[in-house]
Amino acid sequence: VFFGNVDSSGIKHNIFNPPIIARYVRLHPTHYSIRSTLRMELMGCDLNSCNMALGMESKAISDAQITASSHLSNVFATWSPSQARLHLQGRTNAWRPRANNRKEWLQVDFQKTMRVTGVTTQGVKSLLTSMYVKEFLISSSQDGHNWTLFLQNGKVKKLHFSLSTVEGACGLRNLTSHPNLLSLTTYCKITSLL
Repeated sequence: VFFGNVDSSGIKHNIFNPPIIARYVRLHPTHYSIRSTLRMELMGCDLNSCNMALGMESKAISDAQITASSHLSNVFATWSPSQARLHLQGRTNAWRPRANNRKEWLQVDFQKTMRVTGVTTQGVKSLLTSMYVKEFLISSSQDGHNWTLFLQNGKVKKLHFSLSTVEGACGLRNLTSHPNLLSLTTYCKITSLL
């Protein structure tokens, strides 16, 4: 499990060791504050250069490449997967699943195999309520069907968020000791832990 955010506006960085080599990557939220909401950027490269933003915030990754297990939608707002972009502005400015449970995930299809070296996440404040993912798992796939959870030292790595500054001031960071050792992936999935 990776540590996530501790507030709704701070940025949290997690570096993968070893790197993920795949076409797809999923983020699975596991713990959250109030509601499971998320904005993110994936760090990595196209196998030739590394440790750069892969295109969530800049929209180099298109809306169609970002999918999820579900998303909340009602007459007031839609929290679609394509809104899972860092620093997105607007009334709804993050992805939010329909339910808050461990079965939910957010997925990115890179459309080719990529080296993913980390993920940067951010929560959201909606109507004065701070919502963010506190912990999550990462899984990857080459075909979008067979998924492998991210392992570190042979164990599933849980990412946790830790506060580095007060809300809204600076980012949050969780680095591993060898950030250049990820694997290649085509898909990335992030899953929640409750």
